[in-house]
Amino acid sequence: MYPAGESFLFPPVTVAIVHYHLQPGGVTQVIRAASRALGETGIRHVVLTGAACPSFPAPAREIPALGYGAHPEVSAEVLAADLVKSATESLGDPPDLWHFHNHSLGKNAILPRAVAILADSGARILLQIHDLAENGRPENFPLIAGIPHLYPHSPSVRLAFLNRRDMEILICAGLPREHAIILPNPVSVPEIAATPPSHTILFAPIRGIRRKNLGELVLFAALAPAGAAIATSRPPRDPAALAIHETWQAFATRHRLPIALGATDRFSPVPGAAATFEAWLAHASHIVTTSVSEGYGLPFVEAAALRKPLIGRRLGHLTEIHGLSGARLYDRINIPVDWVDRPLLQAALVTTLERNYRLLHRRLPQTTVAEIMDFLVRDGLVDFANLPEPLQQGVIERLVHPAERAVPQVVTAGKSEPLVDWLAAALADRAPTTAAPMPDFAKSLLAAYRDLLAQPAGPVRHVPPAAVLDAHLAPGSFHFLLSAPPPAAPRAPFRAVVFDIYGTLLDCPPGGVRADPAVDPALREILENLGHSPPDSPSAALHAAVLRHHAASTEAFPEVDLRQLWREILGLPD
Repeated sequence: MYPAGESFLFPPVTVAIVHYHLQPGGVTQVIRAASRALGETGIRHVVLTGAACPSFPAPAREIPALGYGAHPEVSAEVLAADLVKSATESLGDPPDLWHFHNHSLGKNAILPRAVAILADSGARILLQIHDLAENGRPENFPLIAGIPHLYPHSPSVRLAFLNRRDMEILICAGLPREHAIILPNPVSVPEIAATPPSHTILFAPIRGIRRKNLGELVLFAALAPAGAAIATSRPPRDPAALAIHETWQAFATRHRLPIALGATDRFSPVPGAAATFEAWLAHASHIVTTSVSEGYGLPFVEAAALRKPLIGRRLGHLTEIHGLSGARLYDRINIPVDWVDRPLLQAALVTTLERNYRLLHRRLPQTTVAEIMDFLVRDGLVDFANLPEPLQQGVIERLVHPAERAVPQVVTAGKSEPLVDWLAAALADRAPTTAAPMPDFAKSLLAAYRDLLAQPAGPVRHVPPAAVLDAHLAPGSFHFLLSAPPPAAPRAPFRAVVFDIYGTLLDCPPGGVRADPAVDPALREILENLGHSPPDSPSAALHAAVLRHHAASTEAFPEVDLRQLWREILGLPD
């Protein structure tokens, strides 16, 4: 069968779709929709994945080396051969077209190399990029750092993007425009009851990862009118993201704020209702989004499809894509920098940038901290969203004083008003948000396949990965919530660390640090766990640094800055 209204006959082709896993999530939903479209068109296909799902309604074959991780036991050549072998066993011949999802995300060290091998062999490939490791995922980057062939392209190798922002970055980095396409995600909105909501409920249909900006939802809960409630749908799976999620819920509970994070299947939106995702959508008076970065922004289109009012943070490229009308969206929430203490903000920035640049295998330029501080602080104000979580919590705690509640200002199109007033007006408005008609996903996908299959073979070239990373390291692109999360506290055999100054607690021999071979193995392990490359004897290096600084000082009793000594020993920037 062919889609209704199609006049062309699709050539008899076969397709192999490749992704890391088929667990519940956004990309899996896209693959599910693509498989359904191919099945309805009679196109034979197979899904190759690192972790299959028994309930997935399409033929799937599991290749463990496609899963997350470095996979040092498997070479890229072996993985490429396994991909061809598995697809051929399922389809009878090698596939006419390969469709890879997020191959460059930094979740697998050998998949990008295997893709480059297939491209060099003349395979026709569609590389669908839902997310970029360079855009707010520095913790993913070590697995793909140093891969020169991360973004292959040719007449028969196309890159597909969710939005023009990401596409233009790759084009500016060297991708020919004719080798790039926009391929929007499918939107499937569950059917819900049409009963008007009886309560004021702001529902964020999201998985609560860091970039969704949970702190801003908690800020809303602190300023919302009496009787209003806020909820998100799902907690994150990643342990680091889950720790941040749980910290926010504990904070909200401690301050008795009306917000439930990860409410779906745990709490009912109203008495007597189910706790399902569909029930929360049905009873929500508003759909809310505070995300600081989205590729496609499903909440934006879901609100329009459900005829619910959308409120929250504006993301310009998404309002352009979806043609939204009637949404109450703001650009910033301004907070006086004095509320967060500028030196504390700068210290957090330095720590975050050092962590980011270390993961990105770059040296932090000495001017970058000052440039980003100038970007963050404008006329003595900072955007609440671009604060690390502890500083966001400090802002919210100040709002217990009635006189402070009008201080946070929401900025829309250059005009400011108290957030507490804006929020009250937004919640009183029940007019639905509308959006432009959505493109037909199946037709867009089949058109992309048909065009790619018609292209002649050509030489494979590669976008320089460094140029893509450079575009995301501009000062104006920095965001705390798009940075690597702080490392989890290391598991250690000790339960406390006691700092003793000049023998006030412990009777210590004079003279400070001495070289101690017995402590070096433990000290090296601590430093390596924190991402550094220590010398063979850190204690000897530290002792030598102390003596060097003492000798260079003109003071009778010289003091040394231990932080500066470690920066010298570990080769860190000032």
